[in-house]
Amino acid sequence: MGFRILFLLGYGNNNSYIENMKKLLNCKYIFVHSNIVYTEIDEFMQTVDTNDKVIIVGFSIGALIALHAADKYQEKVLKLILIGIPTHFPDICSHNGMKKTTSYSEPLKSNQAWFDLRIISCVYRFLISYLPFGIFKRIYQIYNKSSPCLVPKSLYYFNIDHKFVIDTVLNTNVFYFIRKSVLPIHLIVGSKDEYRYFSTFLH
Repeated sequence: MGFRILFLLGYGNNNSYIENMKKLLNCKYIFVHSNIVYTEIDEFMQTVDTNDKVIIVGFSIGALIALHAADKYQEKVLKLILIGIPTHFPDICSHNGMKKTTSYSEPLKSNQAWFDLRIISCVYRFLISYLPFGIFKRIYQIYNKSSPCLVPKSLYYFNIDHKFVIDTVLNTNVFYFIRKSVLPIHLIVGSKDEYRYFSTFLH
């Protein structure tokens, strides 16, 4: 029995972001830009030989999609590796430096004000539609200080379904999937911004 690796990348990631990693790790890379990601996963799984297993690696939003994919294809998956999974559950990690809440469906609370991801998504879409990239980048980095420049550039210039991404964050019950799964799950989380320790881990 052999294995193949499926790597699901997150919000605003692109080929430039993982250029160095692609030279070292031979696997199938899929970027989460819209719900088409599920079709791409289905197509990949259809190419997997019946004697082979899949290791699914998910980063950021891709880690949430990985949970859904592993749940659908449990018989084909060997293990899950989840890096920097965005969750609002207090027992795992915080997201983007904001304080944790007890419910994944509630807004995130900082020391200054309430930030609801759905509102932030609407703001992003407005900025992308009406303002130059430079202004969008500055506002984006208020919430994502350690994010590489190419991430806001991808969000601005690529056709990304922001509502799908935000809904995935708010409506994926991470604890439910982890408790339900019979697969080995490796969680890589930390107190720093997800891009910082992801870069340290893989670059």
